[in-house]
Amino acid sequence: MEKPYPSISIIGMAGSGKTEIGKRLASIFDFDFFDTDQIIEKHFNKSLQSILEEVGYLELRQIEQSTIQDMQLRNCVVATGGSAIYGDQGMRYLKNKTVMIFLDVTFETIKDRGINFSDRGFAKDPNLSVTDEFHNRLELYNKYADIKVDNNCSINQCVEEIIRLVS
Repeated sequence: MEKPYPSISIIGMAGSGKTEIGKRLASIFDFDFFDTDQIIEKHFNKSLQSILEEVGYLELRQIEQSTIQDMQLRNCVVATGGSAIYGDQGMRYLKNKTVMIFLDVTFETIKDRGINFSDRGFAKDPNLSVTDEFHNRLELYNKYADIKVDNNCSINQCVEEIIRLVS
């Protein structure tokens, strides 16, 4: 398939499908695939949850932003961590180098997918509930997105919609 952009980045809440959809898009467009959470875990040789517990949510967000800014973004799909949108410099870097796709899902869909926020390195202010954090992030996901795609459907339907929108 013809490559629509030099690179694609995917933003969205934990459980929105960024990794699975990113892998499929990379395969379809013959791009490399990168997951910033996996890059961070590999660099520190620890889970995101362990890193979060050691350094706190603000430092984890900074690590995420630095990881993004260090990436060479050519012919790739990048699945960002859900809190990447808090790093303005990292987001501007992605926006300048990629088409940014926001996978929009309802909080109910995320719950239905069985996402456990207590063990996945979910970088949020400990004084906020997951629901509050979800609503805070929505504004930022919408702010940075070039394309917004509803992913309350099947992965195949979402991938087909993205291909339609970027081709």
